[in-house]
Amino acid sequence: MLLRFSVSNFLSFDKTQIFSMAAGKIQKHSDHLNYFQGKRVLKGGFIFGANASGKSNFVKAIDYSRRVILKGEDCSSPAVKYFRIADENSNNPGVFQYDLIAGDRVYSYGFAIDYLTHRFVCEWLYDVTNGEELKTCYFDREINEQGNEYSDDSWLAGKLAEDNEKEKMRFNIYSEDVKPEKLLLHEIVSRSKNEGEFQTFYNVFDFFTRITVMFPDTYTPGVVSYARSDQAFSEKLKYFDTGIEKITSEEIEIEKILETLPSRLGERIVDDLSSEEFNDGHLNLELAFNMKRYIFSKKKYKLVGETLKISHGNTNDPFEFGDESDGTKRLFDLYPIYSKGNSYRLFVIDELDRSLHSKLVQKLIEKFYEINSDNNIQMICTTHDSNVMDLDLLRRDEIWLMEREEDHSSTLYSLNQYNPRFDKKVSKDYLMGRYGAVPVFNEIDWDEGE
Repeated sequence: MLLRFSVSNFLSFDKTQIFSMAAGKIQKHSDHLNYFQGKRVLKGGFIFGANASGKSNFVKAIDYSRRVILKGEDCSSPAVKYFRIADENSNNPGVFQYDLIAGDRVYSYGFAIDYLTHRFVCEWLYDVTNGEELKTCYFDREINEQGNEYSDDSWLAGKLAEDNEKEKMRFNIYSEDVKPEKLLLHEIVSRSKNEGEFQTFYNVFDFFTRITVMFPDTYTPGVVSYARSDQAFSEKLKYFDTGIEKITSEEIEIEKILETLPSRLGERIVDDLSSEEFNDGHLNLELAFNMKRYIFSKKKYKLVGETLKISHGNTNDPFEFGDESDGTKRLFDLYPIYSKGNSYRLFVIDELDRSLHSKLVQKLIEKFYEINSDNNIQMICTTHDSNVMDLDLLRRDEIWLMEREEDHSSTLYSLNQYNPRFDKKVSKDYLMGRYGAVPVFNEIDWDEGE
């Protein structure tokens, strides 16, 4: 589970901004909590703010750092990532840190990256289960012209050196060999086995594999498979008043589908389906293209393509996916957040309310908590919908505000710091500007130039 995320010098974030999922002392909405060794952890976090305040950049910060960790290197586009309003920031690293629960321990992991050289400046991993004063350093790595330097109180110099000479030697090799363009966490997971003391690194790495980031145009893999095979899927969409009565699939000759696709994309699909892993007939390949959803598979060594068909009572002439409203399409891709899961996931969603009615968004949030009451699932969302800022719907410590400062940097802060009464209409006070993070309009002469 995520406890805290901090970022600095990334897009509109200049100074360090901290987002916390640690619950306050509030007793209301106790079903919005996960529990770990006496710690109360929030299931949800909702970020409000004006346009261009930095809400989407917060989601991008999590997405960027997650991809860097999972790929082991800077896998982003060459676009400039540092806070560009301050020229000196081009020489400063971007810093990302996660405090997280993995297995039965609490860890603090992070890195700093030089955007211009695409090299890491430092990287660290601590066990902070027993607090900051009793933390255990697995490694604290600094990268300079001489190579990698590690803190004297690192795992290598402590527990590992005492307990297991073989693992000490392996860790020593990994730590010395890792290049400035690579993260040690990724190198250890990719080169070692998930056993012994190395399980710690696997547990921490696994946390990042369980983060799902959704932007307004994100296509969620697996939705087509759910839609065509799970009757509960259409029932849930019916609950949200989409008018959908039934979802089926129609088999289409794969050649006809490929004719509508760019040649390179079609060739890649055929190549992927021709690989041995698809020979058992149990694996599918999904594609979202040109407002349609396709699923490809191999049946009796024949390549087969299917597309979704959606009935609103017109069973004999069902609609294509592209015929649906933008809100219904959004519900398709948001399906994982209102689908009961048994294992931990963190959903980070930009513009949860995009194309959705305000009442539907509220129901979506209610169902998220209801469905995941017994699961350690978490969701962090940005939204413009002030109706969601309701203390009958959310806890006070789940509400966050993003504001653009005069120097164009983004500042993130919790509504909890204002300590509003629980019977307060906080959305009204928010729109009146009492908590900040709302648009400020400058008067101009609209008739000028006519």
